Amino acid sequence: MDLESKDTHKFLKLLNRISQSANSDHLKSAKFLLKDRISRKQLEKCEDMKDIFDKLLAKALIAPDDTLILRELISEVFDEEIIHMLDLYEKKVDSMNNQQFNQKSKDGGHARCTDTTPTHPRKSVTSNLVVIPVKFQVQFEYTAKRLAGDWRIMARFAGLYDEEIYRIANDHEMDHMRALAVMKEWFSKQKDASSKQFRQLLRRIPRNDIADDLLKLRSQGYTQI
Repeated sequence: MDLESKDTHKFLKLLNRISQSANSDHLKSAKFLLKDRISRKQLEKCEDMKDIFDKLLAKALIAPDDTLILRELISEVFDEEIIHMLDLYEKKVDSMNNQQFNQKSKDGGHARCTDTTPTHPRKSVTSNLVVIPVKFQVQFEYTAKRLAGDWRIMARFAGLYDEEIYRIANDHEMDHMRALAVMKEWFSKQKDASSKQFRQLLRRIPRNDIADDLLKLRSQGYTQI
């Protein structure tokens, strides 16, 4: 990560403000939530949130243009004021990225897509040609209601491009609708999608709770799952 870039400076400034707002309880909760991403020995050496963020930066788990894990962390640990700080930061990043994509399009550059239209052949979440089978519609609707704020994390693991994520965020106001759009996009990218593959995607996020419940419902006779 280029520590001299303007974007990085703003991101580090955000992390510093969050660190200054943290207390011992925040630190304890953060260590618990990150135990699967950072080794126990490294976590024990962390004396404040700045140390936590340094570890996440070193492992490339967070970055100026990748705040998924950061959002997951502060949503669980901090209050609405800190979450609002991240919201404002992400909106600025999204706005700048959209401006860059639009400018490249006007200049004849090779941005992967404009606001809504991919520049290379690919099934889109907005395409009317994508037909979702009933069994996936049921699973997607059930999952979307529970996934909500984790939709960005799923989008990353589902292989969506940055501009696809920006488009989904702009096209839908509610998180459960964004989650549904991500799942439809994931389905459109699969050659032979299966319920098992979908549960594997959920476990990668990780949302084992949803994957387990889908499997349980199927075992109870819900054949459409």
